[in-house]
Amino acid sequence: MIQKKGIILIFFILPFYTFSQYNEKIGSGRPGVANGPFGVGKKIYQVQTGFRFSESNVGTPFVNNTNKTFDNSTIFRIGLFEKTEVRASAQYNIRDQFKAENSLFPQHISDPASKLETVQNGISNWNLGIRQNLSEQKNIIPALGIQLTALFGGLKNYKTEAVAYQLRLLLQHKIAKKLVLNTNLTATTKTESLSYTFSLNYPISPTLRVVGEMYGIKYFNNANFKTQITNNFDLGIGYWLSNNLQLDLFGGFGYNGATFRSKFISTGLSYRINRRS
Repeated sequence: MIQKKGIILIFFILPFYTFSQYNEKIGSGRPGVANGPFGVGKKIYQVQTGFRFSESNVGTPFVNNTNKTFDNSTIFRIGLFEKTEVRASAQYNIRDQFKAENSLFPQHISDPASKLETVQNGISNWNLGIRQNLSEQKNIIPALGIQLTALFGGLKNYKTEAVAYQLRLLLQHKIAKKLVLNTNLTATTKTESLSYTFSLNYPISPTLRVVGEMYGIKYFNNANFKTQITNNFDLGIGYWLSNNLQLDLFGGFGYNGATFRSKFISTGLSYRINRRS
């Protein structure tokens, strides 16, 4: 109880120790999956949305599971204080196809008992969170932020019985004049997982930037992935059409030993409304 009260007190007090987080050009979590340690800035309203096609395969000695999904993911970010933002996000599966096949005797797949296929759609998850910047970079010490998110699951077929909570440590280090490294360390309840993200960001022109990432997750309650880390890699580009509008395109792949393979491609945009003046 004391620890919970301490966390609440920290999030209540820190927003009043402010400095400017606002940038002339929109800063977005797209392309990529990493989060930076800074908020959008006070009186900034920002939306990040994109469409993604992904395919994953989990193979076991007896069953081969394939999942193909076309979805939309949208995040709303509001600058509550200069260093604090509140966030709301949702993912809608436009088409979610799951197929399980008997991999031991593939010649008998015509047997209905050896094959299962489902197609569904709907809101697969929605989340509410808060991000708090704690410090800027000082020499070799990176900028630091923290993000707390409540994960509510989805609706109907995607509904979950309990809310999960996610705590993410956000680090950013400018390692060269233009090269920036974002590092995220994340712990999530319910799935009992720990994850990491390393993201390099490099602007190659005033309107174009390149992002490359490596990220992974370790599950502690999943029999298929309990002994190994699922590693992922992606590469993307962001193009600023204006100071308040960015387009993006990125894709990547993942693996977990011999059991899991995945790939995806995504495109979207980020837009902000500036109410500072």
